[in-house]
Amino acid sequence: ETHFSKLESRATTDAQKGAVVAFKTAIDTAIEMRRAAGDAALQDFKMAVDQAVLDRKTSVDVAVAALVAKKEAAVAKAKADCALRVEPRTVRIAFMASMKSAREEFNSALSSIEKQKDMLSPLIATRKVVIEKAIADFKVSTGKAKTDLKAVFPSAATTTPDTGS
Repeated sequence: ETHFSKLESRATTDAQKGAVVAFKTAIDTAIEMRRAAGDAALQDFKMAVDQAVLDRKTSVDVAVAALVAKKEAAVAKAKADCALRVEPRTVRIAFMASMKSAREEFNSALSSIEKQKDMLSPLIATRKVVIEKAIADFKVSTGKAKTDLKAVFPSAATTTPDTGS
């Protein structure tokens, strides 16, 4: 705002005053567009991360539920075998084999679930590209606004908000 005030005070002709207003409008528009793009990219990133976390949690919950169900089935079978007076050593061996199989399936299910790092990498890359594009568009817009302003203020060509002059 200080730089805009300085520019307005230097404007003596109607063309210069119009150019200052156009410059201010162009800069404000560029800033708003950059902020909107950045905010949208961040919001999309947060929603995608939340969904990825929820998907991973659901997958882990399914694997845990399967492990618990297999454990309960192994215990029930062992109890039934004991009630039928099956040899204890045989019951124990069958129970241990069932539990080992259940643990191996659980570990296999967990290892097949995508890691958080792997899920987030493409989301981070997408967010980065969108933000870089917003910054590039901002630079193009402000560069054009500066060029237009310099054309009207030839003596004050170096006075822009970015230079601090």
